Amino acid sequence: FETRVGGSLDKPRKQKAIRDAVAAAAARMAPGDRPLHCETGFNAGYSASAALSAGADVMAFDVGHLAAVHVGLDFLRRSFPGQSLELHVGDSCKSLAGLLEFGSRLRRPGSLRPLECDVVFVDGGHDFEPADCDVRLLSALARENATVIVDDVNADCETVHRPGLCDGPLLAWRAAAADGLLGDGVCDDEGFCVATYAARDASMLASIAERRAVLDELGFE
Repeated sequence: FETRVGGSLDKPRKQKAIRDAVAAAAARMAPGDRPLHCETGFNAGYSASAALSAGADVMAFDVGHLAAVHVGLDFLRRSFPGQSLELHVGDSCKSLAGLLEFGSRLRRPGSLRPLECDVVFVDGGHDFEPADCDVRLLSALARENATVIVDDVNADCETVHRPGLCDGPLLAWRAAAADGLLGDGVCDDEGFCVATYAARDASMLASIAERRAVLDELGFE
């Protein structure tokens, strides 16, 4: 089932880019450890399916307005019972900021390992502000040199159905690159770009650190 905002089902190179990124991350890990794929914009679960099929655990963020989100989540959990698939429903920027307030205490679901994303896929809100927030906050959750894939940033971005869909993600990609958050990237005419995180967004982290300090002062764990 494809939703009204598109998806990755008919984009084989995008699916391959996700699987390749997961495989590359797995090759750097200890035997038995699984990479963590983090994404905004779960939609019907096609990008998550690519990551799961390559052996990753998945942590996804989606507003959850479409029925396809919940159908896809149930289907993938039944299809990959030995892997973790966690969905945070709501505004991804708020959900990510809330997670980051836990700082070094963050752990992967069901594990004592720190929560660090090995692969990041950004396909959430398509206005500049949410896309920019997703790219920057996920940099703070990502492992050093994690692969980041941002969708809908060039020619093929559903413009027949939603003119201007690329504008926000494209500006967010360019802003992150200009600020030194992204290493050299490669773009594909299926509509996505791939890079690695070269840094974390200091201004975002400072704001989150301030909120964390207030929570600590109030005695919240």
